[in-house]
Amino acid sequence: DGFYEAFLLLEQPFPRLLPAPAPLRQQPRGVAVLMGGFWRFNLPAVESIRRHLTMPLGAKVFVVASGEEGSSGMEEWRTMLRIFGPSLARFEWVRDVSLEHLTAELSQTFALEMYTVAGGWAFTPLTSSGGVALHALRKIEQTLNLVEEYEDMQQSRFEWIVFTRLDLVWTADHPPLSTLHSHAVWTLSQEDWHAALPRHIAANYLRRWTQIRGCEVPGIHMGAIAAMHASLGLAGIRQGHFPRIASLSRRVNWWCYACTVQPSGEFRHPDERIIAQYYGLAFRSGRVRWSSDIVELRIGFSEFSLDNCLLPAYRLGIEPGWNWTARQMGETNVRPW
Repeated sequence: DGFYEAFLLLEQPFPRLLPAPAPLRQQPRGVAVLMGGFWRFNLPAVESIRRHLTMPLGAKVFVVASGEEGSSGMEEWRTMLRIFGPSLARFEWVRDVSLEHLTAELSQTFALEMYTVAGGWAFTPLTSSGGVALHALRKIEQTLNLVEEYEDMQQSRFEWIVFTRLDLVWTADHPPLSTLHSHAVWTLSQEDWHAALPRHIAANYLRRWTQIRGCEVPGIHMGAIAAMHASLGLAGIRQGHFPRIASLSRRVNWWCYACTVQPSGEFRHPDERIIAQYYGLAFRSGRVRWSSDIVELRIGFSEFSLDNCLLPAYRLGIEPGWNWTARQMGETNVRPW
């Protein structure tokens, strides 16, 4: 009929479950909090991370960051040391590689051709100059390298590794890790901004850069969040999430794709400020508490759909006078009667 359609057929290996790290001389203990990414520093956000995340968990802090050209990272290191004190175990300042270097790394396999064709925000700046997803994944993997060096020196593994973005504003304490299923990856309201990872499966989340180099991340047009859920789901890793008790902070001297959004207070998105502050108020009031009662925890994956990768998984213990309802994708909604 004079019309043509083009079809693309790709064959690739899917992500595999990476082996747990070998045990060391001492028993596993403690928590490591990892921050890897661009230096999107906002003092109220970082102080909220210390207050609601690293202090309640008693965690050691590992940071790999890059920033504006001309900075040696010394001032940034001093800033983090003032905030976290002796909890800051490692800090490494790096420079993001050039697009040419990134292209050369991915050219060693079929990854360059496949992900260039696939498109999507998950593979920027390769697929678009408007994002830095691949740079972020490289730095996230570098934080795990720092953790492994520290573990070897201490001759003891951590029990949990918690990844979090540097620019998250927290309104309530992180869920006690004892209430989280120890064979699942736990994200903050299904986003890739934060993840609580049992040590034996942490590498599947933190080594996604290696998976991309091996063409193991599903090569279709998708965003970074969908790619994260897809990679974990295809590796057979259970996923859960807990409510949005943190959200992205407003921009301070940096660019992001949401640059047209009008911030609200310390929050980048006004609607998320309402949700995060409401949860914070609910927890601080003592009427809502964390509970280990699981609504549902399963492996869900079909047609690379983000919705099918989201798992209703966290239930809150509700005191009399409060009620909870499960939203469409399992996010717990807490409200007073």
